[in-house]
Amino acid sequence: MSIELVTAHAVAIAMIRTAVTGAAEQMALVLRRGAFSSAIHHAGEYAVALLDREHGVVSACLGAPTELGALRGPTRQTEAQLGAAVWQPGDVWLLCDEVLPGAYASVNCFTPVFTEGELIGFAVARANWPDPASPGLAQLGPVLIVHKGQQRAGVLDALLRDLPARHRLHGDLGAALAALRVGAARYTEVAERWGIGTLAEVRDLLAVQTRRRERDRLASLPDGVYRAEGSLDGLGGQRDLTIGIVLRITGADLTIDLTDCPDQTGHGLNCAAGQVIATCQATVNEVLHGGAPIGGGSFRALRVQLRTGSMLDATGTTYTWHEMARQLVSDLICRALAPVAPHLVRAGGGRHSLVISGEGVDPRTGGRWYGAQRIAAGTGARRDADGRDAVQEQGLYLPVEILEHAYPVRLRRFAIRAGSGGAGARRGGHGVLREYEFTGDAVISVHIERTVEPAWGLCGGEPGLPAEVILNPGTAAEYRPASGESFPVRAGDVLLCLGAGGGGFGMAPVDSPGAQPRGDHPPSRPGPG
Repeated sequence: MSIELVTAHAVAIAMIRTAVTGAAEQMALVLRRGAFSSAIHHAGEYAVALLDREHGVVSACLGAPTELGALRGPTRQTEAQLGAAVWQPGDVWLLCDEVLPGAYASVNCFTPVFTEGELIGFAVARANWPDPASPGLAQLGPVLIVHKGQQRAGVLDALLRDLPARHRLHGDLGAALAALRVGAARYTEVAERWGIGTLAEVRDLLAVQTRRRERDRLASLPDGVYRAEGSLDGLGGQRDLTIGIVLRITGADLTIDLTDCPDQTGHGLNCAAGQVIATCQATVNEVLHGGAPIGGGSFRALRVQLRTGSMLDATGTTYTWHEMARQLVSDLICRALAPVAPHLVRAGGGRHSLVISGEGVDPRTGGRWYGAQRIAAGTGARRDADGRDAVQEQGLYLPVEILEHAYPVRLRRFAIRAGSGGAGARRGGHGVLREYEFTGDAVISVHIERTVEPAWGLCGGEPGLPAEVILNPGTAAEYRPASGESFPVRAGDVLLCLGAGGGGFGMAPVDSPGAQPRGDHPPSRPGPG
């Protein structure tokens, strides 16, 4: 685009940027507020985007940043499988691309957007559906659920018939369709007001600006090869899963090599390639741009190298605990860059290091229940800021009243786990303390990670405390389950869950509060009532 055109369309550029960003935000608002499932409307397990006709991101709004890498895949996959002629005005497609049996399915709904008979792009809404009955949903491929603006009732009934949460999923699907209508309408308004040609020119200009900003920041870092490694415990805390990372900065290009990692495991600590690439993209955006909005020019300078069949590019497996490996990858990127860019990175974080799940029969109703919860943790500190306390990327907590209504438990305590963040000139964020009392029998499973090598500090900062789970703490029946263990609980039993702390940054002064010895968990006390 010429300088004259840039000047002449300066107002158009600003307005189009605002319009497409606002369209994505409005889509997210409609989806979040309209969804029936708490995983979407409360926990933020969704992402929405407007794409151009080449499937590039024009604007996006992320409930969870790690959904970023999956936004372009569904439309691209459908077009590759069925051909470009498949796109018709008023159609909506559904594609499930990830299933965790018993927990969720990642479902994408998308619609082509036309102006004056010409395809200009797509509106996409991605969300996690709870409690799918089987992985069969992911084996269907792309399914046309709305044709020329009319829902195909028989198709939807067949899709949802065998799913135990189908009443909620009908509501979630309705919210996704409403979000797509809003996004498509706003996208069309922009194209009709400014013209398809101007929209394309501005899109390209914004992509160039985004790419230039990324390259300028990378070019400010010294060329070189930077390495780091870190470990996951694996089942039983054996520390047998070490991941090595190699970062290569060459001019304005960044390569992240993650081929030095174990083969895919038999106990679920695996990731699909898209999940790892999305994690790398989100971390690079955080480090280089402080989480600035993502555009079509983002990540052009980034290359991620993976090894097929490894735990970071697993095939033919269920990615049960992929969040734990992804958090380690994110931390390793910062650890590798710390020697040359300490002002840009953070210390290790404790997120995704503790997940609990349970199932049983609710004595109040006689019905079976299943629930899972990530225990919030602290993030790593930065040179200019303490880590954040009690952070969760996904799976945010239900209000206590809803939790106790939905499951046979009482929440006796919910507090910040004071002292769990690593000491330093800037302390790491603290995890949370949650204490549950069961009002019915159940079977509980726990997965605890990074206890052998907890979230590390940087530049002299101390590591955070690892996560911990204690059954009936402070009693003769106290028991500390191992990671991966399932165990029965009875009505009246108490489960104390302690979220991990983030690492500190910099050496703490000897007389600073953050440098004082940290105690163990607070003593267990009955809650009110």
